[in-house]
Amino acid sequence: MGRYFEGYTNTTIFGVTASTYALGRQIGVPMKLTDMVEDNGGCAMLESVTLIDSALQSGKVILMFFKTEPTVTSADNGALTMTAAEAQKCIGVIDMGSSADVEKVSSAGQLFVTRRHLNMLLRAGKGLRDLWCILVAGDGSTYTANCLQLVIGVTKQ
Repeated sequence: MGRYFEGYTNTTIFGVTASTYALGRQIGVPMKLTDMVEDNGGCAMLESVTLIDSALQSGKVILMFFKTEPTVTSADNGALTMTAAEAQKCIGVIDMGSSADVEKVSSAGQLFVTRRHLNMLLRAGKGLRDLWCILVAGDGSTYTANCLQLVIGVTKQ
């Protein structure tokens, strides 16, 4: 099968509570990214990520991608905690707040933070087509309930 670009929009808004998230705090719960790869155990090239924030915060968020569902002992707004074995499932980390490749625009009461030109290969776990993502606070932003959404652009093979 050939390569093609597919914009992947995740309409699930993270289970964010209305509070301040200090640096390193888990934002919401681990999120399943359904059918991110074409074939079981396959891969996709992550091209871009857009974070949509209706709380109009700084956009300093770190995204951690996992090949299988990560088991974390932390909860929303707790210090992100997982075992070393679970950390081995991580297949990529994207910092949305401190790169020259980050573009920010405020419009219609929302902040759009886009990171392009990523070219990051993401491979699902054996026999799986889904990936997982955890958001981590990159600063002391104060979010409102369910204010974050992701739009992910991938090239599938």
